[in-house]
Amino acid sequence: MFAKLSNAPNRHVYKIVTYGRPSSGKTCMLAAMAMARDAHPLGYAATWVHDETTIPKPPGDQNSWDHQDPVVARFLGRECLPTAISELENGRLPPATPMTISYRFLFDFTTPDGCIRRVEMIDYSGELVDPEITEGDFAKQLINHMETADAILVLAEATVTEVQAERVLRDLHKLREALALVSDNRRRACSDPFPVGLVYDKWDRWSQMEDFSSDAAQLELNHFLDQQPPPPHVALRNVLQAVAGEQHFFHEFVASAFGKAKQVIWKTEQGPREVEIPATVLPMPSYGLEDPFIEVCRSADELELTRLNREMLKLSPWKLWQLPNRLAMRLRSTAKRFAKRFPPHIEHHKQAIELSSLAGRRFAQQIITALCVTAFLFTLSVECWFVIDDELRFAEYSPAINKPFHESNLTDMEATLPQWQKAERYLGAFQTRTWYRLVSQWRNSPKRADGQRLELQDRIARASVMIEAREKLSVELQGIQARAGLTHSASETQAEIERLNRIKLPVGFSKLEMTKVQISESLKKRHTIQIHEEGFAILQSDINKSMETGNLTDAANLICQNGPKYPEQYDSLKSNFRKAAPELIRKIVTRLCEPLGKSSNNWSGAESYLQRLESNDAFITLMGNDFRGKLSRAQIWVVKHQQLMRYREWYDDKNNPTKAQQARRVGYRETIDRYDQYAKDCNSKRDWTVNIVRLHFIDDGARSTTNAKIVAFSDDELAGTVSPFIGKGDEKDADGSGEVKISGQSVDSEFIFSINVKPTNWYYGSAGATGRMKTSISALSAAEKKFICGMAGDDIQCEVYISVDPKLLPAPGDIPIPMRPSDLEIR
Repeated sequence: MFAKLSNAPNRHVYKIVTYGRPSSGKTCMLAAMAMARDAHPLGYAATWVHDETTIPKPPGDQNSWDHQDPVVARFLGRECLPTAISELENGRLPPATPMTISYRFLFDFTTPDGCIRRVEMIDYSGELVDPEITEGDFAKQLINHMETADAILVLAEATVTEVQAERVLRDLHKLREALALVSDNRRRACSDPFPVGLVYDKWDRWSQMEDFSSDAAQLELNHFLDQQPPPPHVALRNVLQAVAGEQHFFHEFVASAFGKAKQVIWKTEQGPREVEIPATVLPMPSYGLEDPFIEVCRSADELELTRLNREMLKLSPWKLWQLPNRLAMRLRSTAKRFAKRFPPHIEHHKQAIELSSLAGRRFAQQIITALCVTAFLFTLSVECWFVIDDELRFAEYSPAINKPFHESNLTDMEATLPQWQKAERYLGAFQTRTWYRLVSQWRNSPKRADGQRLELQDRIARASVMIEAREKLSVELQGIQARAGLTHSASETQAEIERLNRIKLPVGFSKLEMTKVQISESLKKRHTIQIHEEGFAILQSDINKSMETGNLTDAANLICQNGPKYPEQYDSLKSNFRKAAPELIRKIVTRLCEPLGKSSNNWSGAESYLQRLESNDAFITLMGNDFRGKLSRAQIWVVKHQQLMRYREWYDDKNNPTKAQQARRVGYRETIDRYDQYAKDCNSKRDWTVNIVRLHFIDDGARSTTNAKIVAFSDDELAGTVSPFIGKGDEKDADGSGEVKISGQSVDSEFIFSINVKPTNWYYGSAGATGRMKTSISALSAAEKKFICGMAGDDIQCEVYISVDPKLLPAPGDIPIPMRPSDLEIR
């Protein structure tokens, strides 16, 4: 287990999550804050915390480190930032940050009022372009980040070209959709506001300010957002405002890590690329870097103080249910920790100290209140408990004590015996004089209670003798009932009924007599049910045998004929039959249709089988009249199966005249005629024309009169040898449209089209654009194709759209034969 972040025991660290598209300038901003820069006009300052005591090296081998562990992420952040600083000092861009690692950085931000806020920045930007994470999963991660972080900062670079705007819109699209889901969830959960900041970095692209000022930056930002059409930042801004919850907790900032950048051309493996590097390095003329972090920290402090005040209002000396979880003391500790974030002269510190004192007083008041209430309730309960308990007991037992004793009525005696026994035990204990029963014994005489106890003992003795005799007979009745419950045939149940009838009960055992009658009725009912079940089991066995042999009509007749005899099971039999019948029909029909290639007799057998089912009244009664249509469709399926088989036989052997004639007879005349024409066309030669539908230069500056040439080869270049030349042509229309006629054989083989385009204007002169595309005649016949021609030595490109005429007839496709049971649907 890695060690925790080393800090002062009570030092608060603000956790701020940053999001931004790759190459959005996060690394440059962090490196710039750690370098020598121009002073902030408001007196803010940022200091990078990277000493080994605060950020130690994780133990173990580096290959075994977990990059998601915060200790590892802080150490990797400490190791990577010096490289970025060195690159900027030498006038180069730092290397791109790997998207698989979420770096963490520590900075101390100071303000003129004496506050020093330590901020831990967590970079989750790689998840914005991770194709494995969906918007829903990313939204869940965002909610988790909001639960563990103090604020969120989103970096969106300023854009001045359509390419930059399209890149920002594409890369931040997932973040915007995930934030919309987060906003909806927070709205439905009525969550508290959350500090959110939107940073428009690389602002020097857009800004015209000579010296940075907040007012001028706000005017430029308003002008930037009011563009028509709006920049992609507006949609992200609207969603972030909803996530913040309140306008007060949403902030917008403009920032630039370079202050002023210059553009240079770098040579890369992909070719020359224009990049932005700092115009001046020492000191770096950065601006607006500290403001986002300080402002969202202030919002987090304000939100925390609001929560403390709200929780403090819930405290009251009379709310004793707050004592077990020590709510007041926990709020007191939270307020003390909050106060330590600020110097003593800051208003937040004073308010937090007052809240801490108030919470302590509330806790003391709650303890005093609880002690008073407990003492009062204990005294009152001791005084009142025995008075109330004795009154309730006398009220409960008095009816049983005063009730006359009747030996002949065993039922009443048995019902009263438990109360006599309880009353006898209670009266024996009531005679003992104790201090807590003084009031009770004053209201009820102990001498009178002793006389009642002696009378109850006599009643209990006589009742016990009669109940013992009743228990023996009851055990015998229960034995009969238990054995009857284990019987499996009607004959065994009849034997128990006869044994029950031989038992004779004494006079006065009315309850036991009632039990005997109930057992007798239960056994007779069970006997009737067993006879019924045995008959139904035989019927069900006959139905199952008929269905196993596929004789559905016999099974249907059995169900309909015996339905009145077994009305309770009729619906179950009908339901089971309706569930099993379609699958059985499908299996039988598909089995009869399997050898269609050899003989057509089975088709007639399948049709006859379906017709017998359709004409059986009992079968239709069970399945319903609408099932007739399904049987008719199944017969159509059999006929269609024959047709498809004939087509497949011809498709597998298209040059067999006999099979072609058979397929024409069953309805495929037009398909076979089209194929004959298709085969004839494929074996003939004709001229085909390549049409340049339109030609468009991507850069507006290159639009002018063009010359285009197109060349076709029968295949690609192989082993350095150019394939046979097919044809070529050219066009010189001013609007970029025209056609090139090339003679060739109209077979569906692959071709290589090579095109050369030359613009003629004063800016590009005779610079040419060339491009190659591999395609086929049928593909170009289906739709026009586009490919890109690149200008040699420049970024200017043109789009060429071409198509080919004439269109060839399509070859016929293979049609699968529905031989699987699932292809015949009868449900």
